[in-house]
Amino acid sequence: MPEVVWFWPLGLAAAGVLMLAVQGPNRVSVVLGPFLILAAVLSVARLSGIISWEQEMPILLIGLGVLMIASKFSNLPTGAQEQE
Repeated sequence: MPEVVWFWPLGLAAAGVLMLAVQGPNRVSVVLGPFLILAAVLSVARLSGIISWEQEMPILLIGLGVLMIASKFSNLPTGAQEQE
């Protein structure tokens, strides 16, 4: 089993969790947070030799599309700060 460098995947996962925790649920955070977590999981899978780069990129793009569609049809706020 190849050695996994944990710095990059842990950074991606931490950024995704922080995005969800700090911003709360809105249309931006429900796309970017899970996408970063998915990128971290797939990065570990690729570095472990479970999947290849040619499999990782389509999975990421399909995942991003599914998250964007789910966000579009949700009743969540947009994430932009409203001006008073």
